[in-house]
Amino acid sequence: MPSNDNIPEEDLLPFGALQGGPVDASLRERLGQATSGKQKVQRSPRALRPLWFSIPILVIVLMIAGYLIGLRLWSQSSLKQWQASDYETAQAGYEGQRTWTGIGIEAWVAHYNLGTTLVRQDRLDEGVEELRAAFELVPKAREVQPGRLEPFSYECRVRVNLAIGLEIQGDKLRSSGSTGNAVSFYQEAQDTISPCQTASGSSGQSGDQNQSSGQSGSESNNPADENKERVEEKKQQSEEESEGQSGTQDQQQQQDQQADPTPTPSPTENPYEGEDEEQKERREQLQEQNKERERDRRDSQDGRRDGNPNGAW
Repeated sequence: MPSNDNIPEEDLLPFGALQGGPVDASLRERLGQATSGKQKVQRSPRALRPLWFSIPILVIVLMIAGYLIGLRLWSQSSLKQWQASDYETAQAGYEGQRTWTGIGIEAWVAHYNLGTTLVRQDRLDEGVEELRAAFELVPKAREVQPGRLEPFSYECRVRVNLAIGLEIQGDKLRSSGSTGNAVSFYQEAQDTISPCQTASGSSGQSGDQNQSSGQSGSESNNPADENKERVEEKKQQSEEESEGQSGTQDQQQQQDQQADPTPTPSPTENPYEGEDEEQKERREQLQEQNKERERDRRDSQDGRRDGNPNGAW
């Protein structure tokens, strides 16, 4: 039941209501008309000006967001096709992404994915070229030790796949009998992947032949460690095969020379044949006199020159 006491209405308010003086009746009426739509509220053009200026910025932000989201979905679709062994479709997707990201952020990703797909299809030359392009564009990893990079960085991911492509090229040459050229590919693959090996406590150079065996005894989940060891073993085997081929060729040449020996040159005639002892003694005396005159002439010329006669002039 309402109280009959004379209590001011402005004091009897629920929690959250605005407190203040009594509202003018005319102002209350105008506000009621505005909220009911009977009267249009006029806005200042100056207040709307920042809104118009922000529209182009908003459009640009939406375009960038749509570009990034669409590129992400496109890349995921190509990855699913790659995982399903549909490499040709995945290759087409990665080629399109390479075009769209040519001037965008992370341009190396499309080259990396395309190169990996081409190597998987045994298109080694094209794949290695794409991986080289990715290596030039990828952000460089930080150096955790002298000659050692962060093993799970973006740069090392590119290095690992590039080294695998070079290794397969070396395998092709080795199987065709060109072991000398295969060694050069194995060496390049080894140099490419060496900086990404797991850094050990002891300092060592990246080209150390025993670096992989000097790691800790526990198994490493770094793919660079296993790949480096495998490539190094193939390189050593190819060098041994190349040396064996060279030895076989030398033996064959020696056998050919023995089967078809070259004739010995005919002896030259002695110009002093037939002279007697007196003539020989006279000839030797004349030769000795000529040598003495030549020495005296050289000594006199050296004495007239400036500087050290035994040095540069």
